[in-house]
Amino acid sequence: MEALLGGPVYHFQSKLTAKEPFVGGAWEWHQDYGYWYHNGCLFPHLASYQIALDRSNSANGCLQMVQGSATARPHRPRPRPRRGPERRRSGPHEAHHAAPGDRAVRAGTRRRRVLPQQHVASLFFHSNTLHRSDQNLSPHRRWTLICCYNRIDNDNVVRDHDRYYVPLDKVPDSAVKAAGLRFAGGDEHFTSRPFVPKVA
Repeated sequence: MEALLGGPVYHFQSKLTAKEPFVGGAWEWHQDYGYWYHNGCLFPHLASYQIALDRSNSANGCLQMVQGSATARPHRPRPRPRRGPERRRSGPHEAHHAAPGDRAVRAGTRRRRVLPQQHVASLFFHSNTLHRSDQNLSPHRRWTLICCYNRIDNDNVVRDHDRYYVPLDKVPDSAVKAAGLRFAGGDEHFTSRPFVPKVA
């Protein structure tokens, strides 16, 4: 992520997108930076990393992107963005099919490393990349984990939420594998069913 954004980064936010069979809603065309500007990031020096937890395709609401849209002017958030359809027609539209595994691709750019119909485990995309996803109309769930990073020199200018700079501890690849083995051992359940903590 530091190589893609051109400088040291910190973890901005993460979220689980859980589209259950016949339940998960649709997201209209948007750019993430249009919203993150209002969180205090003055420049679009942010990017996301989507990890496939399930097989994802057009039927269960996979991520769709407009190729080359990362260089487009960011939109201002509004209930129904007026420029979405126009931007959709301004570049090739790609549906990113995904499956759990170990392949990654840099998406939303004019240069791709895989064909649109090939399955990948994860996607890197810039905060200005225009993207959307359909409702899950299939009998198969579509869960993904999206981790977002911000360049340190683009730290939030406001402190009314928890997305400001906190040093990121780097660990070796072996630590990721060890955590995965612990989860596979059955001690954690978040990969099989939702977990919502109780709020006092």
